[in-house]
Amino acid sequence: MIYLYEKIHTKTGLKYFGKTKKDPETYLGSGVFWRRHINKYGTEYVINNILWSFESEEEAKAFAENYSIENDIVNSKQYANLIPEYLTGGDTSMTKAWRIGMSKRVQTFFAHSDETKEKLRKPKKSKENYKNHRPPSSKGKVYINNGIEQHRILPEEVSKYEGYVIGKLKLHCSKCDKWADKQNFARWHAEC
Repeated sequence: MIYLYEKIHTKTGLKYFGKTKKDPETYLGSGVFWRRHINKYGTEYVINNILWSFESEEEAKAFAENYSIENDIVNSKQYANLIPEYLTGGDTSMTKAWRIGMSKRVQTFFAHSDETKEKLRKPKKSKENYKNHRPPSSKGKVYINNGIEQHRILPEEVSKYEGYVIGKLKLHCSKCDKWADKQNFARWHAEC
């Protein structure tokens, strides 16, 4: 038994025409654009709008071709089909028609409205706000240490810290007789 069906996504109104030999009530369809659409907007909204059953493949093929042409399912914005239904299995990956159809669908279906485009053009924050709210840069800062702890500060603040010298805190590994930064010491020398 061959089933031809017209599925409809009740939330968005997009339709899909296809064929299956499986249970048409549970089978959702296999079109590339259709699958992306129902995955995005929800498979629970997919229902069978119209269902036909055929005993012979010739009858089903003739009906599918006529239906595809009469409803112009490839060019219509109401349908998610990228190629006409010829009962060939739907391998659209290498056809020029698929590439053109997919390109048109993406451009029309996911196009931004004029209002959205206007919002995207405007910066989210002015440059003045950005300067006031960004975290202070570490550029130009130096490390100072007192043999126990280290800090990263601006060079003009060094005089405020008594007993500190400029440079990263180095720890000595007594087992391998190497000096290492505080950050790397535990990683490389703790087990020596």
